[in-house]
Amino acid sequence: MSTASTKILITRFRATVVGSENWFLALLKIVREWPIGEENVENVYYRYLIAGEALDLIQLCARLIQSAKDLIPEQEQLDLLFYNHFPMALTAKELKEYLGEAKYNQYLNFFYGITVEDAIQEITAEEVRKEERGVRARHDSWITDEAFVRIYDKTQHELMDSFRAKNNLAAGDISLIEAKEFSYWLFKYRLTHSDPEKSASDTKRALAWLHTLHMLVVRRPHKSYSNIVPTDNPV
Repeated sequence: MSTASTKILITRFRATVVGSENWFLALLKIVREWPIGEENVENVYYRYLIAGEALDLIQLCARLIQSAKDLIPEQEQLDLLFYNHFPMALTAKELKEYLGEAKYNQYLNFFYGITVEDAIQEITAEEVRKEERGVRARHDSWITDEAFVRIYDKTQHELMDSFRAKNNLAAGDISLIEAKEFSYWLFKYRLTHSDPEKSASDTKRALAWLHTLHMLVVRRPHKSYSNIVPTDNPV
């Protein structure tokens, strides 16, 4: 359920957009003041903070956009929520100014702890696929486990068991939110158990991969976008 303070913030958000302020900048200002980490809205559950530390900015944007979707261009909504493209170019410094230091640091926690961590897994799994191509067919589960062993020195199954035990989770399928929590847990695990030089190298490769992936997205003419990757140079 929304609190009185969140309802006030949403009312202010709509009023500022109606008053001709750029909707995205108005949204970021509301994110800065957003007081809760999770809520249920019209039978939809939103979790904005992963492990109490990592801000899922896109999830919170989705919540705020839903409250004012009639005031925001539909294509810009889609670009942000489905392609992680900001509707305007912002440097990391500018984004930090709008979000405030606390929310910006939480945003970085999500980016490096979940987005980059998932990218490291994808890059490594693709390397395994290429090595095995033409040699023998491998199940996706084997490829995933091999990638995990290369990154974390343990299989996905072993690490998932440890994650579930630590968080008192039952065996079986996990939700999208739990998958994000698992990625963030893996990020912390890698930092404490991996060789620092290898860990830094994996992170650097993942950042380059994410940048390339962003550049491959087809863009419409006469539009300026900034992706969600934190950088001092708008893309």
